Amino acid sequence: MSQVLTGQQLQQIGVAMFGQNWRKQLAESIGMSYARISQLVNAPTIPAKPAARIISLHDTWKSNGSIVPVLGVSIDAITVVDEDANRTDEEILDRINKRFNVMDRMVDGMVEGVIRSLVVAGAPGIGKTHNLEKKLKAAEEKKGLQYQIIRGTVSAPGLYQALYRMKDGGILTLDDSDSVFDDEQAFNILKAALDTTNTRTIAWRKQALWVYDANAEGEVDRGEDNGRFPNEFEFNGGVIFITNKNFRAAVTRDNRMSPHFGALLSRSMYLDLTLHSNRARTIRIKDVFNNSMRKALGLTVQQGNEILNYVFDNAERIDELSLRTIKHIADVYKLGKGWQEIVEYTKFKSV
Repeated sequence: MSQVLTGQQLQQIGVAMFGQNWRKQLAESIGMSYARISQLVNAPTIPAKPAARIISLHDTWKSNGSIVPVLGVSIDAITVVDEDANRTDEEILDRINKRFNVMDRMVDGMVEGVIRSLVVAGAPGIGKTHNLEKKLKAAEEKKGLQYQIIRGTVSAPGLYQALYRMKDGGILTLDDSDSVFDDEQAFNILKAALDTTNTRTIAWRKQALWVYDANAEGEVDRGEDNGRFPNEFEFNGGVIFITNKNFRAAVTRDNRMSPHFGALLSRSMYLDLTLHSNRARTIRIKDVFNNSMRKALGLTVQQGNEILNYVFDNAERIDELSLRTIKHIADVYKLGKGWQEIVEYTKFKSV
């Protein structure tokens, strides 16, 4: 790729590397702000220095490298580590499966109340949420577990209210709700909820119409049914974070949020599923598809192989290499003749 980079090209390679929510992840990977990346997308031509960083990152991604920014030093310092270069596919799959097994065991620990907080980090669309939700659903049916999964944006008041609903031993799961990590108020609520002390009290001391004083006499319209919550409560539940964000890198980033990430990490079990490279993601996708997804979709071995071969032959062109994408393509495959053209227009990156 030429050292000249346009805003349109930036968007194309950003989506290729990180999927639809690429701006924040690219910003973190090269040490720029989200606002600066947004500016560059609209630029006719990107200045030489940031263009060089972005192109370098893209080149290492294409060669299946795992990119680890060197933080707290010059932005130009980027270390590239290919952690799987000397491993066979079987060794990589064994490592991935072991980590998913560990995730299952830790979710069991959450259900039993042994673990208070779990952070599961990994690439999007590789089965994190599916496995987790399956375990929580089973615990609900067998043990009466109360749980709630929040996907997408959540505000500090919304987080406070969700934790209140889970206060009596329930589990709140924040699935790709990374906006909570941009809000210091939300961070402080989480730190109180996940404290290691025997009694965890969460409080909201700002005046708001949805809050009532839990200790005041004669207070009216109390209770969630009236849209009001106490200004403090004891929390005895747990929190699971499903995220694409690298918490450990965020701790070393040396910005105003870094201490909050550090505090959250110190209160949590942190599991990185180690799916940093395209090669590792491909191995995981093939394994899940061949061992469970293909049969669930009603496909023969031959049909499954045709879909997988098509996907991986066009991996560079597909918007997001994930199990979600595989399922969408399998659904289109069932339409019969011309399915490839439909996929090309709906799942490939624009040129």
